[in-house]
Amino acid sequence: MKTFDASPQAQLGFLLGQLTYVEQEVLRQPYPEIKYPSILTVDTSAPDYTESIAFKVLDYKGEPAPIGDVSHDFPLAEIAAKVGGVDVVQAGLGYTYTQIEVGKAMQIANSVGFGGAINLLAEKPIATRTLTEQWLDRVAFVGDARWPSLTTGGLLKYPGVPVVATGTLLGGANKTIAQILAGGGETAANEILTLLNNAILRVYATQTNSIFRPTHILLPLVEYGLLTTFRIPNTSETLVSYLERVLNIKIEPILLASTAGAGGGNRMMVYTKNAQFAKFHLPMPYTLNAPIPSHGGLRFEAAGVVRTAGTELRVPMSHLYVDGI
Repeated sequence: MKTFDASPQAQLGFLLGQLTYVEQEVLRQPYPEIKYPSILTVDTSAPDYTESIAFKVLDYKGEPAPIGDVSHDFPLAEIAAKVGGVDVVQAGLGYTYTQIEVGKAMQIANSVGFGGAINLLAEKPIATRTLTEQWLDRVAFVGDARWPSLTTGGLLKYPGVPVVATGTLLGGANKTIAQILAGGGETAANEILTLLNNAILRVYATQTNSIFRPTHILLPLVEYGLLTTFRIPNTSETLVSYLERVLNIKIEPILLASTAGAGGGNRMMVYTKNAQFAKFHLPMPYTLNAPIPSHGGLRFEAAGVVRTAGTELRVPMSHLYVDGI
């Protein structure tokens, strides 16, 4: 025969349970904002199961030269071609549940005073998709060492992109943004303007001979925050809005920039957004199969797969890294 537990602890637990109000809204754990689709061009044009993605590059060589009235020796134009490419990797993330789990969740949801119901069958697919997007965001910005083709990839750690220190751009000692702004007033604003303008000119004039003009400056969150709270003297304008307007560039905060530099330090990137020359390859966006019975029992499983070649910067010289920002 079943009996009730008459101990004081059991009675107190029952009383607390009856007096606890459970809110109807179910809170989900917040995650960092997914930034890669807004910063990079996401290319899904390749077939789902392709193993690698190649591209062809054409270049022209030749120059007009003086000729005579009856000259037969004409200067000729030539075309040079080469092929580049990246490998596609495959990753998976799925979920499982049992018939017993579903039954218990339904029973709890129907209990009086339980609050908002948690739809187990709906939440697990949401979880796998959310976690996969978080992973894709990391791959897009810093790569993934588990795959050789993604080890040195990522927008913030791409091989061949020149790296300089702030002193190179300021024409003196290295200074962080915090150190520059500590001076305050117009001097600080002018020094930040010099730093960013020289970084842009280094890409536009020195590295690419006016072919590529940067479109974005990507900053760690702390340094971005410092610029948004610094006001231009005698105005209501923040330093970020002033710099974007004067330099004709977009300044964006990127979480992973805080550890992307040499030795795990912070890094600023002067970035040229271009759909042809800077892209994130995603031949197969995350695809989740319908749940199927596992081993003929009460367990069900759903497998999800995503295929990507990561970030590809086809002209590394059209960008610049500034470490110790």
